[in-house]
Amino acid sequence: MFMAPFAEELFLRAGLISFADKKKMVATTLLSLILNMLLYADGWVGMVSMALLFLPMTLCYVCTRNKYASLTVHLVYGLCYHMPDFLYAVARMSMR
Repeated sequence: MFMAPFAEELFLRAGLISFADKKKMVATTLLSLILNMLLYADGWVGMVSMALLFLPMTLCYVCTRNKYASLTVHLVYGLCYHMPDFLYAVARMSMR
């Protein structure tokens, strides 16, 4: 829940997106989005929804050039998405 966003942001955004020139930045940004889609998606509909989900995170990194801004967005999303399941599992184990 915590390590995956770090690894994804460091590799798929900070490590992959190049700011050398405009063409290279656009190409590497698209490559980053495509790799994110393939990493999470399940079918074409899943690919489109993952692209729409990761587009703001990628744009946040490209606009600010700050990996911590997109990492924070990714961590908040991950917590909102996974926290109910985590709390349910903890509550179920404590009721045994």
